[in-house]
Amino acid sequence: MGSPVKIFRPPASRGPTGYGICPRPGGARPASAGSNSTRSGSRPSSPGSPDIFASPKAPRPRYVRNHRGLRFETTDRFAPDEPFWGTVKRRPASARRAESSLQTQAEPSNQQLLEIVPAEVREKVKSTAGSRGALVIEMLWSSSSYLPAHDNGRKYISMASELVDLMAGRLSNGEPFRVLTIEEPVNVKKGLYDKFSERERTSGALASNVSHANGTASRVGAFEVHLLQDVWNAKLCSASANHHQGPPVITSDGILCAACAASSAGGLAGEQMQHLLLHSKLWTRRWPSLLGVLALTAALVIEAPPEVPQPAVIRPVTFQRRKCPELRRGSSIFFQPKDVSLPEDPKRKLKREIQKRLDDLGCECQQEWFVATGAGNILSTCGKNCHKLEIQEVLPLLVDTARLKEDEFRDFVKCKSSEWSAQPLSDFIFHFVDESMHLVRHRNRHDYARYDRQVLRREQEKEKRIEVASEIRRTRRRSTTVVLEYQIRFEEGQDRAEQIFVSLCVHLIRKVPRHGLTLQRLEEGLADASEAQKLLQQALRINELRRKRWETWYQTLDSWKRDDTEKEKELFSTILSHRKDLRDASMAREQDGDMETRLSRLETEIESFYSRIRQTCVKPNEHQQDIDELERQVDRAQTEYIEIVEA
Repeated sequence: MGSPVKIFRPPASRGPTGYGICPRPGGARPASAGSNSTRSGSRPSSPGSPDIFASPKAPRPRYVRNHRGLRFETTDRFAPDEPFWGTVKRRPASARRAESSLQTQAEPSNQQLLEIVPAEVREKVKSTAGSRGALVIEMLWSSSSYLPAHDNGRKYISMASELVDLMAGRLSNGEPFRVLTIEEPVNVKKGLYDKFSERERTSGALASNVSHANGTASRVGAFEVHLLQDVWNAKLCSASANHHQGPPVITSDGILCAACAASSAGGLAGEQMQHLLLHSKLWTRRWPSLLGVLALTAALVIEAPPEVPQPAVIRPVTFQRRKCPELRRGSSIFFQPKDVSLPEDPKRKLKREIQKRLDDLGCECQQEWFVATGAGNILSTCGKNCHKLEIQEVLPLLVDTARLKEDEFRDFVKCKSSEWSAQPLSDFIFHFVDESMHLVRHRNRHDYARYDRQVLRREQEKEKRIEVASEIRRTRRRSTTVVLEYQIRFEEGQDRAEQIFVSLCVHLIRKVPRHGLTLQRLEEGLADASEAQKLLQQALRINELRRKRWETWYQTLDSWKRDDTEKEKELFSTILSHRKDLRDASMAREQDGDMETRLSRLETEIESFYSRIRQTCVKPNEHQQDIDELERQVDRAQTEYIEIVEA
């Protein structure tokens, strides 16, 4: 069985304890009809023997119950010199010598002191509970007429049934914690011994498991509540020690681990299924306070809160980089101006007419005319020298076209013909016209004046067209610049919006404590929205796993308060008083507030980030207004240009 697991007794001056199996030293309590008696079938004592129902010689005053249903009453029958535990141990020689003088049932010299829960009972309880754990009630009532208070087990069955009803719906490890009963007697082979009865026997009182001084120890009248569970962790011990080990032990100082209860951690071996006697009517002569049993059971079978941090209230957020909307631009903004055509130069027109008239004077052999010299009236000969052209034939051409006189031409031929010998006649005549242009312009001054006016007007028109076209080109360049500035500003705004979104992801991830994610790139502004969203998704998965664990745990905790009645509230408060970790977790949940409030705070924080994102977005309407104004300027310039052209 290993080393003993001790339970410290409370000091005599201490008030009501949290567990009622450590009695007060001194006075003995009389055996009654409702208490434990001899085994079933035992006969009443003879007339000469003492009355087993009689009060002791020095009766003690009854103590008024001072519990309120959730705590066991003070037990003052006896208090052992040492803590008791569940194991087998030989009695010291001093105890055997002291017992030799007692006028009680003789004990063999080699008799061992048995545990308060005999090994047979313990094994029966463990086999009944199985591997899942349970509350096991061992009941043994008497149907003898000598113990009418047992009432054929009605009280026992009623108490067990009430405990089953109270435990209904309360969870441990996510499943209802079972309440099982053992109603058949357990055969204890080695006999029973009450090692805490020595003082009572010395004072003439009776042990709790015998009915009279000469009676045999018996388990008749037992109503034992055993707890078998594998949930309680030694770290939940309420003592401030550096090392905790072993199953739970209920003391007046709270629920301690076996190591702290025994003031030593050496030699303690924890069991997979931990056994604890929650209440013993056999040793306390008291029916259990069922709500007190319930509170202690909860403190022992409710798992410790998850070691992971509490889940944060976060949700996924999205960001989509927007595509820059195109601005509306009319085709007129790409205006191509038309050139202004100037009127034909009269001089050029004159030469064209002269050339045409010369062509009409062509010879029969279709040869070009060349200037001839020293031939009198012969002005030109053809290329084959077959035909000749006189001055008289050319003069009408000059008079009709250039208004030049005959003598002026003859003088020019006389002076210049030698220089132009063998030269084309057309070039010779064009040279004469050029030399006589001042006369030509004077004699055709009206035509040249009209031409000059037309040229001036066309040049002015051309200048206006050039000015309008320049204005249109400037407007076009300005429009292009506005579009480029708009696109650049839009992309810069999207970059700022993306970094704000990354900051939002960092803000949400930091809400998850001990997330273990690397946020360096996000904090330094090196990550984009997709990378931030991937890390946020990882944080969400971590948070969701924690939420499920805490939600399952809180369901188990909340199952121990089935409604809001005062009795359930008081029970739940007592459970929390036994376990600081449960109390802290419950207070943390209350401080966080309800889920609607936490979600509302979260949405407010997220909206503040999205508001900043919207402020970075460039508004296309403002730039579209600039483009529209530029187009109106182009339209006005084009209208002006058209008016100039039509004029």
